[in-house]
Amino acid sequence: MTRLKQKRLALGMNLRTLGDKVGAFAQNVQQQEKRGIRTVKMARRYALALKCRPEDIIEL
Repeated sequence: MTRLKQKRLALGMNLRTLGDKVGAFAQNVQQQEKRGIRTVKMARRYALALKCRPEDIIEL
């Protein structure tokens, strides 16, 4: 399980809600969860929505 998915589930957020916050479709969020976040730009975008640091969700 990727860090992004762990964080989303820990907050009790569904795919659609997170997608709305980052400006993406739920399907795109699901794909990001499968692959993991690998860029700083994308990590910042999701971190704002999840109220965490980008380092908490980026996959190194």
